[in-house]
Amino acid sequence: MDPQSHRWKMLSYATTEMSDPDQMRVRHFLESPAPMLQSLYLCPSHFGDSRVNFAGGVAKGLRHLTLRSANLWQCSVLLDGLETLRLVFVEAGPAEVLSIFFRSPTLRRLDFWDVVWDQSRATASALLPSLDLVANSLEEVSLATDPRLITLILSQLSMPSCKSLELATNFAEFGDEFLGPILNDGLAQFIPRIREALRLGGVARFLVGVGPSRYREKSSLEIEGFRLSFRWSGITTESLTEWIRQLIAKLDFPLELEMNLSTPDRPTVEALDEWNELNVTKLTILVARPEPASMENAVLVLDCLGDVLVDQDGGHSWNFPKLRELDVCSTQFDLSRLLNMLNKRYLPDAYVRDKEKLGISIQTPPRIDLRVRNTTEARGATIIAAIEKHWGVISLQKRTLDT
Repeated sequence: MDPQSHRWKMLSYATTEMSDPDQMRVRHFLESPAPMLQSLYLCPSHFGDSRVNFAGGVAKGLRHLTLRSANLWQCSVLLDGLETLRLVFVEAGPAEVLSIFFRSPTLRRLDFWDVVWDQSRATASALLPSLDLVANSLEEVSLATDPRLITLILSQLSMPSCKSLELATNFAEFGDEFLGPILNDGLAQFIPRIREALRLGGVARFLVGVGPSRYREKSSLEIEGFRLSFRWSGITTESLTEWIRQLIAKLDFPLELEMNLSTPDRPTVEALDEWNELNVTKLTILVARPEPASMENAVLVLDCLGDVLVDQDGGHSWNFPKLRELDVCSTQFDLSRLLNMLNKRYLPDAYVRDKEKLGISIQTPPRIDLRVRNTTEARGATIIAAIEKHWGVISLQKRTLDT
């Protein structure tokens, strides 16, 4: 069989099971020299732990490689001179991972999705602190993997040209003690860069995604020329807010936060007061599925915004004290609960004056811009009119999901 491999410019190969004779033919096929090959998708799981000399070791033009369900050492012949590399369900040791950047100094994009930290080859990590790696060409990095591997790569590899850094892991498998190293060691090289951009007047947007703890929504911090996004699943709201609080403290800048509450569960609702010390100015409540429990939790979020917090001197304040924008998006939502929240959050002027004459502090929150999307209510028109005229409301927008 002549595979015509010398003509290949792009190849996608994936299979799971085959007979021994077929495996021999496939091995011959995949080991054929491919000097013109530029892009390769490879899922060689049926080869087990055996090494395959892909492209006969002759694929010097290869620039774009995706490996899925493989051991990195099996495919190491392909790692020279790459511009983009995506590893999915790949086993790798720390030294093997870092060697990528020696062999592909022109790498522009790196994606790690569920890369498994191979403990059998982790002993090489003892030598890693002495390495000084610089990836001058690396612009986009996505690491959805073991938090130890995230910290290793970010702490050992300088990325002066990085424009986008995306991180994700499920701490339920590892424990949230790995949160600290990612911030203190992994992000250390990026903190001065973000801080300087903020101090020079750069526009920043910090969007925090909060949903059920088992699957957190993505959060992101964007400044001009750089975007950091992270998704920390399997941790409590308390751990998430503390991590964000420490990140903001390192930046030493009063960032405003936008929060997306997507189908919040009960533990998330019960921990909402954890966000009061952070400068949350915009809140979006989204319930995609009108299930009774989800709707009840969304209503509890509104109740939380209306709850009066009384200090030991009788002073009044409210949850999310800096909130200026509220976006409610849900079907079958009782708008009367929204009006009730406004009445509790924004007390009548006469009441406030009477309290202040008695020396009681009333920290009235700023007036609010409201957006109401996809809500239905029998008395909707009447309640909407009352909300629109409420003194605590600056503006009210009524929208459907597709606008």
